[in-house]
Amino acid sequence: MGRGGFRPFVDPVNLRTVRRTINLSLGLVAVFAASIASPLRAQRILDLPMRAGPGADALAAGPLAVFWNPGSLGLPAGRGEALVMDVRGPASTGLDGVGLAGIVRLDPRTVVGFGFQHVGIGDIEETTTSPLTSDGAVPLDISENAFHFAALRVLGSGIGVGASVQYTRAAEIGGGDDVVGLGAGFRYGVAGGAGPTVAAGLRFEDTSTDWYAGVGMRRSIGTGGEWAAGADWGLAGSGRFAGVAHRIAASAVWQDRLNVAAGLAGEPGAEGRTWNPALGVSLQLSRYRIGVLREQLANGIGAVHSFRLDLAF
Repeated sequence: MGRGGFRPFVDPVNLRTVRRTINLSLGLVAVFAASIASPLRAQRILDLPMRAGPGADALAAGPLAVFWNPGSLGLPAGRGEALVMDVRGPASTGLDGVGLAGIVRLDPRTVVGFGFQHVGIGDIEETTTSPLTSDGAVPLDISENAFHFAALRVLGSGIGVGASVQYTRAAEIGGGDDVVGLGAGFRYGVAGGAGPTVAAGLRFEDTSTDWYAGVGMRRSIGTGGEWAAGADWGLAGSGRFAGVAHRIAASAVWQDRLNVAAGLAGEPGAEGRTWNPALGVSLQLSRYRIGVLREQLANGIGAVHSFRLDLAF
């Protein structure tokens, strides 16, 4: 979970123990169709990234960075921050996800973060005597859970370095293996946005290495300082797919409260790169921030919708 893009599985489901319902077959057909958009993608069973904006994943800050780049955890203004996310995949796939994350400041230079992801395919039932559903049908649990731990140390002069560990509990259906991953990353940015912000991260697993990188810039507009404009560019790669994924975004910010961002995600594929639009909006209300992101997928499969709630404490 939480890779560079939407990568449904392409491995066949193991049907040795029970007979699946027609609903399961239709759900898998939809996921297979989604995988055609990126035939060189990873062979993971479930993968629904946790994102709050259309920009570079390596620059994702605060609790969200637990899922991406530990170097971008940042120093919270108070004691810490917490995040709740609800991610809805395209209706044709049935994929949905939930993310919980938090960061806590231990001292002026050290922050630790925790995260949990659950991704699954819902509304699928199992029967033992017929391919048709019945009142006695038993729901199938096709889901993955991932647990994250990250730590950040600020070295000074706007430089932060971090490390992370992730444990993914694979779905029981599909024959996947549990995975332990190790990550590392950094972020550099001058306080107040006087220059560009640069970040990069790596994640090592037993089968591949993922990497993320991004650069962003933000500038005030006008003399009042109420408005600001930003832009960033992100890159991502993995041993599980060929090519490099791009994310390009621009944003408008009002009084550090309202943020509207639009961008394009460029995914490599067998027939060339596809560019898909993404739009995100967030609003700060006292200690809370609410936001929504809509990211279109290739080949008319549909869109991923992400809803978030942040709390500073």
